[in-house]
Amino acid sequence: MSLRSALTEAGVIYVKLGQMLATRIELFPPAFREELAKLHSGVQPMGETDVQSVLEHSYKRPVSEVFASFESTPLAAASIGQVHRARLHDGTQVVVKVQRRQARAQLVRDTSIIRSLARRMERDTVWGREMGVEKLGRGFSDALMEELDFTHEAANTMLLRSEKQDSDLLRVPKVYPELSNSYVLVMECLQGAALDAASSRLRNHTPEHRRDLAAGLVAAVMDQVVLRGVFHADLHPGNIMLLDEGGLALLDFGSVGRLSRAERHGILALMMSTKTGNEVAAVQAMNELFGRSEQLTQIELERLVGRMLTKYQPSASFSAEIFADIFEIASVAGYRVPDQLGALFRTFIALQSSLEVLDPGHDLVASVTSHAPSLIAQLTNVRRLTDDVTSQALSLLPEAQRMPGRLASLLADLETGQLKVAVQMGPDEVTSRTVGPVARLVVTALFGSLFLIAAVFLLATPGVAVAGGVPLNWLIASLTGLLGSVLAVRALFHVVHRSR
Repeated sequence: MSLRSALTEAGVIYVKLGQMLATRIELFPPAFREELAKLHSGVQPMGETDVQSVLEHSYKRPVSEVFASFESTPLAAASIGQVHRARLHDGTQVVVKVQRRQARAQLVRDTSIIRSLARRMERDTVWGREMGVEKLGRGFSDALMEELDFTHEAANTMLLRSEKQDSDLLRVPKVYPELSNSYVLVMECLQGAALDAASSRLRNHTPEHRRDLAAGLVAAVMDQVVLRGVFHADLHPGNIMLLDEGGLALLDFGSVGRLSRAERHGILALMMSTKTGNEVAAVQAMNELFGRSEQLTQIELERLVGRMLTKYQPSASFSAEIFADIFEIASVAGYRVPDQLGALFRTFIALQSSLEVLDPGHDLVASVTSHAPSLIAQLTNVRRLTDDVTSQALSLLPEAQRMPGRLASLLADLETGQLKVAVQMGPDEVTSRTVGPVARLVVTALFGSLFLIAAVFLLATPGVAVAGGVPLNWLIASLTGLLGSVLAVRALFHVVHRSR
């Protein structure tokens, strides 16, 4: 019995595992990867009777009322479902993804086992607690269960299609939501072949065109990751189609990742710093993404990352391997990698395997770096910055409304001599006598400087005129400057007094 057959009989999760292993170029020789790659679309399909049963159960009517024709032989069969050609009654050619009858029962059983094992590993092992294995297992299980509901895949596909991801270079198929449900997904029929079955077609393309396709694919994926924060999370060769007209298309949006804005910026910074070999910037980006390391000091972490980066300098021909190395460093450093970032790293590893089919030797990290100026330009365009400043200003509006009252209270305390700055010291009497006055002096000087700086900024922006034509900002600046000057003089007096 072949490895592929054994994984197929074991069930959905083991097929998923085989698909993931097929993308690990650095772990297996070509013969193993070619065999495992067949799990992307060459799993034993359901019989015609089972397909008809699923369709009639989900539509609650005969299949002939939904489709004018339906091809019983599937185009492809994978872990959760299989795809058939069909034609609607208006003549439109579509593809229909039908869920396997036993997929749900298998996943419920297997994910329960995964959750139980993850809980035990986190409870009984140090590395399990450091990595947060229970949370990772729960996230993996939830992601698999979400793939069972094809309405999620339909929504994901329509979302990325609406985000201007559908273009001549990279297509996203149209979804027919009125004909789709939890068990059946109906989409536009695109003409072409998945990359894992397109070797003969690729030979008809020039090396330059294949290189352009690979670079365009990376650029489109990074647009998803950095600009929109929603990305296709399963980019193995079976989910990328080489179209007859020469472009590419993304398939199977059952697994989609989502990132916060801070995570998107951190990922771009991490990839750029790894390409340039800057371990200080790389560690800073990792701290932004994962939080501070509890196991290693900053210097120790920089040395560890620096040694890892020397593997990829000056060439980064094995660039996808760097994400596996980052995972290993995260484990040593005690980082807890968030689920979505873990999914993104796995996506990059799978994407590298697709790039190897499309343009052997294509450097993923170098491609990202070359596309970075465009990403940065879009992140810092005037419209986006204006929106950011506006939202920040609105969030600060309540504090601005409270400021006049607080300033009046501060001035009243200053006038009556009741202005106090509290500095809590330790129990040591000597420390209190020596450090306390210095701390109060520093705080007084700091506040005085801040008030004087605020006065300068207010004077530079006249604002609305009030009585006598004097700008309101100038009146506030005068009061702020006066307060700053008093605090500065008080700090100076304490310095002169202590020097005596």
